[in-house]
Amino acid sequence: MITLLPYSVIAPFAGVFVDRWSRRKLLVGTNLVRGGILVTLPLWGRALGEDGGLFVSVLVLLGLGRLFLTTKGAVLPAVVHERSLVKANSVSAGGGMISALAGGAAGFGAVAIVGPAGAFAIAGVVYFGSAWYAHRLASSLAHPHPKGTRFVEDVIEIARDLREGLRTLWDEARLRLPLAGIFALRTVTVFVGIVAILFIKDAFPEADERAGRLSRSAIVLGVAGA
Repeated sequence: MITLLPYSVIAPFAGVFVDRWSRRKLLVGTNLVRGGILVTLPLWGRALGEDGGLFVSVLVLLGLGRLFLTTKGAVLPAVVHERSLVKANSVSAGGGMISALAGGAAGFGAVAIVGPAGAFAIAGVVYFGSAWYAHRLASSLAHPHPKGTRFVEDVIEIARDLREGLRTLWDEARLRLPLAGIFALRTVTVFVGIVAILFIKDAFPEADERAGRLSRSAIVLGVAGA
């Protein structure tokens, strides 16, 4: 549930911030905050309970991730020519998936070598490096926001558009069925992931006893961060 909140609640309203603020600062700021959370998590995570630090960190990391991805998508038209925009979007999405898979493998390797706290630190350093790279962009990539509209008004307009979109989906089976198929696919993916985790815990019970519940959660967050 906590992993779905950023996608369903934060993502639709991220454009309000992207259109009002410097996109370069958003790229820098989101990575700095994510890096800071991962590097310092071993220091404050236990203060929120056994898994409280994990849940809070996942929610903030994914929420900032949605803001970062929305900013990245808004920046692409300013970086590539219009005729190359479709290809750039494809490369961006495909590259992100490949990076996520490679990061997962690197995260498992980092946990095995330096432990969960070390994996957090490595992931945080990667985010700091991304922030530094974004800071070097020559342009702020700011979007000329139309004057006269307030933040609250923009949020209300988006909420109205979402309501209208839901009404359209309810009335149009051509739109409803593909989205239902995507939802079913993601549900099956999550189910397979849970089965895999349970199988690994059953096959290697000694690792479960040695790591403990908090360490298992830390490994998951460290891998996701990397």
